[in-house]
Amino acid sequence: MTISREVYSTLASIVGRDYISNDPVIMETYMRGGYLIDTPMEQIIERPGCVILPANTDEVQEIVRLCNRYSLPFVPASSFWSLECAAKGKNFVLLDLKRMNSLEIDEKNMYATVGPGVIYSQLQEEIMKLGLYTLCPGGGAQASVLANHLMYSFSPLCYRVGIPARRVLGVEWVLGNGEITRLGSLATQEDAFWGEGPGPDLRGLLRGIPGWCGRVGVVTRIAIKLFPFISPERLEPEGITPHTTLKMPLNRMKWFNITMPSEEALYKAMVKIGNSEIAASIMKVPILWRYRARAKTKEDFWKSWIKDAEEIKKGDFHILRVLLIGYTSEEQLKYEEKVLQDIADELGGKFRRTRPTDESWFKTADAVSMWWTTGAYMSVDFIWDSLKHSLARGETLYRLKEKEFMPPMMDEYGEKGWVQAVEFGHSAYIEFLVQWDSADTEAGARYIDLWVGAQRAAMDNGEYSAMIGTSSVSKLTGNHYGPNFFPLQVKIHKLLDPNNCSNPPMDLFDRLVEDKAPYLKEKYGF
Repeated sequence: MTISREVYSTLASIVGRDYISNDPVIMETYMRGGYLIDTPMEQIIERPGCVILPANTDEVQEIVRLCNRYSLPFVPASSFWSLECAAKGKNFVLLDLKRMNSLEIDEKNMYATVGPGVIYSQLQEEIMKLGLYTLCPGGGAQASVLANHLMYSFSPLCYRVGIPARRVLGVEWVLGNGEITRLGSLATQEDAFWGEGPGPDLRGLLRGIPGWCGRVGVVTRIAIKLFPFISPERLEPEGITPHTTLKMPLNRMKWFNITMPSEEALYKAMVKIGNSEIAASIMKVPILWRYRARAKTKEDFWKSWIKDAEEIKKGDFHILRVLLIGYTSEEQLKYEEKVLQDIADELGGKFRRTRPTDESWFKTADAVSMWWTTGAYMSVDFIWDSLKHSLARGETLYRLKEKEFMPPMMDEYGEKGWVQAVEFGHSAYIEFLVQWDSADTEAGARYIDLWVGAQRAAMDNGEYSAMIGTSSVSKLTGNHYGPNFFPLQVKIHKLLDPNNCSNPPMDLFDRLVEDKAPYLKEKYGF
């Protein structure tokens, strides 16, 4: 079914003719997000039937109701960081939400209410003036605050400020059927300070770790918890994009890089630091990062990496990276530094020189530039579990890659991923990084498809993988978390989006395997 002139005119009457288009050139620009989660998805992306830019919740509701009336699929997008925001079939109505950029800050109660058009760099700049802060995701501060809280929102700063689901307060949500629901105290008043009530608390239904990717409607407002920061000291910017940093006030903030004698000593240090309840973030730094940070070009990276291969293979690079912040005073920073020194001395750690700057976690919007030094950076596996299980997943994936996928995938000489402690070490997050340098050929894409399939099939240790979210083969991976996982997901979706209009299809990866990548089914039985 095409988008008829009648429907197009009705949509235009909702937002005004200046805020809707079906121009093929403009539609082409809405076919690629900033980050590709699943390589096979590229094979089904289509131009949307039209792009529409609503200004508020009422306009979103009218658009969603119209799509339901005419059985038109729609998909919401804000900063378009993920290809999940693209149209996955013909005649999609793509809701570009950038005009919905409201930003309200409650300094006293330490929360901000934002629309989907507000990005992290905007929010962080304003709240730091008030002595407050939030985290910025590793993908860069150009991400939508609202969308990122519904989809991932990971950062080393989760060690101190907690996982994203705990930071979500009030929510305004247009369901897939066009009804509006509000969560928490926002349901009864224009004050979103309390996520648990007195209105309904459906935050756990709205998102898990990866979220629904717009498959249960459109969230038009969200309130998030903010946290006290140092004041009046400021993080001063320096450099020219894309090589920008923030200079830290050393009387209140310090980075420490510590070389530990072994992998075991490194993880013991992470546990001890968490038990001591010091620091703002702690993580294991992959050796690859050091080479990437020093490289000025892709060629420069490969030259250094190959030259130092034998030294890297010795496996003596167990680097613990710790950020200390004196939130309350300079004395707090001095105290935490002494505790850190004691832990390092006990376990044989040696302090290294460390630049007193930040490039990713507080304000920068160009962190994505770090991804391309090696040629390509993709097919990352995300694990959020206990430290033990996160490490086990890293071991599993490295052995899998070593056995079946090197080359063309880059040999990282035993590196098992980037690990960060979460919530004072009560849980942990790991990204298993995959770099490769290959032409963008059909054969190369197929090889990456196989790696994605292999990750999802390798569930030997039972750890949760964020890559098994709504874009995975849920019928396969769901069995690891209970036999009712996928049927329950289907029931919830039917309840919230009965006409299956909100970013269909739900079982996306299943259909991709069946229709576009049968070799995955042959190899892994999907």
